[in-house]
Amino acid sequence: MAAAQPNLAHGAQGTPAAGAALHFRRVPATLVCRACGHSYSPRQALPCPACGSEDVRVTAGEEFYLEAIDISGAAEPAAAAPAYETS
Repeated sequence: MAAAQPNLAHGAQGTPAAGAALHFRRVPATLVCRACGHSYSPRQALPCPACGSEDVRVTAGEEFYLEAIDISGAAEPAAAAPAYETS
């Protein structure tokens, strides 16, 4: 996510999207203990709160969602040059 905004800024230069901001929603982490099957959301430590095992599997939280692209701060598009000249 941290790299997305600078990449948008670079790729959007000279386009109507220049100055746009990305808004993401993070998915909270959920772990499942492989030893006892307990599913939980870690607070600080990864060991299973039910049995203390550190053999856990991430079942959610490695992904995120793009919720919005805010173009309210974007630059006005430049006037387009004619595609061809007329005589």
